[in-house]
Amino acid sequence: MKNWHPLPGALYSFVVATPGTILLEGSRPRTSQISRLFMNPVRVFEARTVTDVAALFVEIEEAVQRGNFAAGFFAYECGGCFEPTAGLRPGHGNDLLAWLGIYEHCYRFDHHTGTFLDAVPTALAAAPGASKLAGPALSFGLDEREYSSRIAQIHEWIGAGDVYQLNFTFPVYLETDEKPAALYARLVSAQPVDYGAFLYCQKGRHLLCLSPELFFRLEDENGKRRITAQPM
Repeated sequence: MKNWHPLPGALYSFVVATPGTILLEGSRPRTSQISRLFMNPVRVFEARTVTDVAALFVEIEEAVQRGNFAAGFFAYECGGCFEPTAGLRPGHGNDLLAWLGIYEHCYRFDHHTGTFLDAVPTALAAAPGASKLAGPALSFGLDEREYSSRIAQIHEWIGAGDVYQLNFTFPVYLETDEKPAALYARLVSAQPVDYGAFLYCQKGRHLLCLSPELFFRLEDENGKRRITAQPM
């Protein structure tokens, strides 16, 4: 792709100021072609327990059949809906496990031409650009001793043949005076990816995601359904 245009800077501020808005962005120059913006959901569904999750997929199927779009998020703990024996930790208190918006329209931005393909969201022109402040202060959920101990335990499990692969993660906390739009813009600049997401699904809560992997994509080819997965 010879010509590649990033999203308008005001779009991030627009997401922050517009509840129910979801941006699915491809930010890798010359490889990402289409980004998608969803706004003004006609219906919203929430799940706070694992038993509520299955019903959301029924809503997704019905929305797609009506010609609508479904966009939102599923937390990691939703895995208990598909594999009850996985032993996942429960969510915290009354936190959302999933949030799903049903939308009548998807605004597609073509990075090749630098324009929206269908229509330009009218409210976008009034959104200010993202301001920048100092970087966040980071802290880690494990200290060095705890980290080393857990890595040693993983080595023991592998050596014993109990597991052959394990994804080891731990929380990283940050405090910042940056607005979500500015923080997301800085993250995208530092790490462009094909599958970024910026969500404003609850008052006071924004989700920022930068992923290099495609979980899965469904496509119809010659009457057959094709499933594509591109893990890291």
